[in-house]
Amino acid sequence: MRIPFPLLQPEGPWLQSALLIVPLDRRLEEQARKSVRSGAPYNLIAAAGVIRHFRSDENVALLKGLLASGESVRVSANGQFKRVYPVRTVAVRMLKEWGVTVEGAVVTEEPLTP
Repeated sequence: MRIPFPLLQPEGPWLQSALLIVPLDRRLEEQARKSVRSGAPYNLIAAAGVIRHFRSDENVALLKGLLASGESVRVSANGQFKRVYPVRTVAVRMLKEWGVTVEGAVVTEEPLTP
């Protein structure tokens, strides 16, 4: 669901966020599936959070497909660099919540050279 930008102009510390409460129903599940298929990284993470409420063989397959996502960020802590795959991380978390065995999914690579 897209919300027109002019509607997202709150004042105060909430400038960068908005909250939309929707029912957990089939329409939301289908929208989440479309978002996963879109391939946009932000959509993938948000969609995985929705799909977790709708366990099915099709949704397990969708989440397993996210384990191949190449989207990554490079982070550092204490002078050490590592590559983190946020989409894969969310998919692994959701699959494990469902009791699905996840093997060989790389969610971080370290250390990296600066």
